[in-house]
Amino acid sequence: MKAIGLFFICLFISCNETPKPKVAEVYLDASDTTNMYTTSERYRLKEDKCNIAWVVITSKDDESWGVSLRYVDYNPKSNECESFSSQSKTHQKILAYIFENFDTTKFTWVRTPSLKMLDPTGTWNEKIKELAAKNPEWIDYTKNYPNHKSGKSSNGLLEEELNKNLHIIKEFTELFRPKYNLEVSNVEKVFSEKRNGQSVFYDAGVYEYRVVK
Repeated sequence: MKAIGLFFICLFISCNETPKPKVAEVYLDASDTTNMYTTSERYRLKEDKCNIAWVVITSKDDESWGVSLRYVDYNPKSNECESFSSQSKTHQKILAYIFENFDTTKFTWVRTPSLKMLDPTGTWNEKIKELAAKNPEWIDYTKNYPNHKSGKSSNGLLEEELNKNLHIIKEFTELFRPKYNLEVSNVEKVFSEKRNGQSVFYDAGVYEYRVVK
């Protein structure tokens, strides 16, 4: 009788235990092998509210690969991820899965959209504006283009400034450490605006990074 009683007690306890939450998983959302030169696989996290996807793009020639960050069905009005910090766990989980399932010795580049999309607070952009306002080459560029002394493009000036001050986006570059360091290799479509009557750059549409191992 005691054994039967213990059985029902255990059964009652197990039935009233709080169910364990489902573990969010990374999954392959889409793939494309039709390109002559590359293949791509898009990975996402179940129940992610940040609309984040990382796409692995692999070269068919030498099998080197890189990752491109996308925001799928991005709607800033309904997006609950208001800062990079609120997105970081999703980034970490997806990238951890990718690094576990691909040959990391052939990982060579990273591509992202604008910094404002990564960190909608605009904090990173404000810090870059402050640097641009003091950058003599940029000041000369805005006053004397196309006859400015450096001859550099706005893309090149932003690229150089950010490489000198990567601490601004440390939260992002930390996703790849301690195994990898990132350096800005290219930016496209620089954005600028007036600040205290002076033109300053503050962001770009696309950022490309080289992986330093």
